[in-house]
Amino acid sequence: MEAFYQLNIASIILTILLFVLFLVRKSYPTISRRLFKYLIAFNALSAACEILVVFLGTGTLVLPNFWQQFFVIFYYLIHITLHYIFLYYVTSSARGYLATKAEKVIFSIFYCGLILLLLSNPMHHWVFIFDETNHYEYKFGLIIIIFVCALSLVYALVVTLRNKKNLKKLQLSLDVFFLLVWLAAILVEVIVPHVYIENFMITITVLLCTIVTDNPEKYFYANTGVYNEETFNIVFGEKLKNKVPFKLVCFAYKDFNLYIQKVGLKRANVAIFETLMHLKKQFGQQFVFSLRRNVFVIDATRATWDLESTCRDVAEKCYKGGLEHNPDLKLEAQFTVIECPHDCNNLTDLHSAISMMLFDPENNKGELVSHFDTKLLDARHRRERIVMRIHDAIDHDGFEMYYQPLYNWKKNRYIGLEALIRFKNNGEDGEVYSPGEFIPIAEEEGLIFDIDEIVFEKVCRFVRNTELAKYGVEFIDINLSLLKLLDPSTFERYKELAARYEVDPKFINLEITETAEGDGKYLTVVRNNIAKFRDAGFSFSLDDYGSGYSTVVYMAEMDVKIVKIDASILWNAMKNRKYYTVLENCVRLIYCFDKECVCEGVEDEAMATLLKKLGVDFFQGYLYSKPVNEEQILKLLAEKNKIGGGLLKADSRKFR
Repeated sequence: MEAFYQLNIASIILTILLFVLFLVRKSYPTISRRLFKYLIAFNALSAACEILVVFLGTGTLVLPNFWQQFFVIFYYLIHITLHYIFLYYVTSSARGYLATKAEKVIFSIFYCGLILLLLSNPMHHWVFIFDETNHYEYKFGLIIIIFVCALSLVYALVVTLRNKKNLKKLQLSLDVFFLLVWLAAILVEVIVPHVYIENFMITITVLLCTIVTDNPEKYFYANTGVYNEETFNIVFGEKLKNKVPFKLVCFAYKDFNLYIQKVGLKRANVAIFETLMHLKKQFGQQFVFSLRRNVFVIDATRATWDLESTCRDVAEKCYKGGLEHNPDLKLEAQFTVIECPHDCNNLTDLHSAISMMLFDPENNKGELVSHFDTKLLDARHRRERIVMRIHDAIDHDGFEMYYQPLYNWKKNRYIGLEALIRFKNNGEDGEVYSPGEFIPIAEEEGLIFDIDEIVFEKVCRFVRNTELAKYGVEFIDINLSLLKLLDPSTFERYKELAARYEVDPKFINLEITETAEGDGKYLTVVRNNIAKFRDAGFSFSLDDYGSGYSTVVYMAEMDVKIVKIDASILWNAMKNRKYYTVLENCVRLIYCFDKECVCEGVEDEAMATLLKKLGVDFFQGYLYSKPVNEEQILKLLAEKNKIGGGLLKADSRKFR
């Protein structure tokens, strides 16, 4: 019995020291951290109560019956609460959120049931009873309490192991060790009467966890006393998972990399340090976070200050960038406000929102303080889904070809086709992705190389399998991105594919466009690569002329045979006399350069009549056909180009 007193007294002393240590040392404000503090406090209280209960149970201490009943019930209430807190601690540390709704309901039912069992003990004596000598005896109700507490530890162990991917190896090992030791202590107390070691073993394992894993300095930014990005992720990751509302004011200095180049890294770090010190002084340590070198976050959830004036004050009072040394240098701040979970519901989106608003001038619109628009995140998610869809389509044959005919009104038949790529089963998942949306993204992500090659091979296969020339088709247009054209291996690869599918290169017309500003510097390379293709028999056309990409100089420099006028020129010309003049001069200029002219976007007879008047020979648009699949285009060609019951034989030299 003396050893029992010593163990519990040691447990109380160690637990109190741990609790004081937690209060004195810097800590990060997370749910699991607070629960750990409660765990320590309740363990100390449980150890103290256990000494008192043992005194009462052995008759060492005699109190009136009411107080005897009270202190024993109070001890078991504390003990049950200790297990209840630990359950929530395990779920929050292992999964990042307290518990699911179902778990909360189940935990609460068991907790309230045990409390009711204890509080009603004076009436039924199911848990314990004091005899005539003031010794108390355990009843079957205590077995139920011990079983439920042990069951809670087993469940905590299951949760920990099922979520082991969320925990570092050391943390996982310590949590499992903690649970096994606790379960072993309960088992020992059940098997060996009057051996009370549970609280002491809890204290030892808590102490071990604290010594091994608790390193507060890693949660602060470079000796500033300001929380760093890891702390930010823990704090607000938990809040997002538990759907706790919060508001953040984020800010960064504009053009900070340029500032580093001008003043050097050392002075730039001084600027960051001075900024953090000012923010900590103005808002308090617990509300300021530093993400990377130049991203600062203020937790304004409970703030009562005026947003605009406070941000303006921060911008004026923060470090002035060494103006005393160089008056020309100035650090300008950019602020944004993000409210969660309305704006973002996970940590990845939150970081994306901060970056989008602070470092993209188009999103913050040059305002000192901007508010996050969820449409930006929706657009980002859509882009991510498109990138995934492109990757999947490349890897699993997820593209299909559609074709739109080119109409020669003088011959009253279709003389060519343009090959257009589409996703297979587009729209079946509720979202439709047009080529105008996913092709630019493919170019930005470097996926256009694979797409261009897939298109070329599919078209070659289609031409061979259908003997397309027999349908009166004289050529087929295939889009070729500028990036693919610049690739020196493209020519050999395309020539090899055409030979493999036995397609005469003269049947293929490659469409190019000037798709990015500044591509003029590659003009010589483009011209040389076009020359290789043309020497092999391929022909070229310039697409989207007049759209803002293709210039007169570009048209003059490129060795192309066909120029396609963009649909926007035609549509505007139908409504505006000035645009009619633009269209008229585009057609005249194209013929002056001795090139063939095709006009896109022809949707009605009025447009066709206008183009005939201007001398355009070839039309493309919905008046003749929308883009259709392989089966439909063959049917359309057979109906339109059939003469005397037979199919026209194409002259593939028409545009060569």
